[in-house]
Amino acid sequence: MFDINWDGLAGTHTGGGRNPGTNLFDHYQWRDVRTMIDCLMNGGGNGYCNIDSSRTDFNSAVVVKHDPVQDCAFDIMMMRYGK
Repeated sequence: MFDINWDGLAGTHTGGGRNPGTNLFDHYQWRDVRTMIDCLMNGGGNGYCNIDSSRTDFNSAVVVKHDPVQDCAFDIMMMRYGK
């Protein structure tokens, strides 16, 4: 269906002769959101920051970690209301 060169990638996919169930790429090496947050906060935050509660009523204490939807919402709030 797609002409993809999988050489050098370990991947979760069914084609290309790779072992099913392995990662397509090492997710921890991709820091697009974390880097953005570090840049907004002048670095040093390891990709995380506090949310300014004076600007929003978002409660980060109730965020369920590793839930994709809540992780995404948390990232958005850090980028928008980080301090």
